[in-house]
Amino acid sequence: MNAMIGKLKGVVGDIKQAAADVASGSERLHASSQEITRTLTDQSNRSVQIATSAEEMSRTVINIAKNVSEIATSSAETAKLVKKGENVVNKSVAESKTIVETVNMSAISCGHLVKNRSRSAQL
Repeated sequence: MNAMIGKLKGVVGDIKQAAADVASGSERLHASSQEITRTLTDQSNRSVQIATSAEEMSRTVINIAKNVSEIATSSAETAKLVKKGENVVNKSVAESKTIVETVNMSAISCGHLVKNRSRSAQL
């Protein structure tokens, strides 16, 4: 009977050791799970930050594209205004040339009149 009690004590001791080993493994597993959870949470937060940054960059790119489009439109309108201004200046130059020609012709006519009057006065 003593032998049987001894063996039973040995089995109970082995069970206690196995239970302690399982408890220790469970604690390590729990610590590992917590570390994995923290790591995944950090990665999730970083992913959210990256997504937010990507959205902000996307909005910035869209705004830049709109601004470039507006600048292109303004440039085209400015080019049209410059062309109109050029036409006005060219027309003014042409009209000024006409005025100069008219004044020159009038001066020549006045000169002829003065000469003719002088001749008439001499006769």
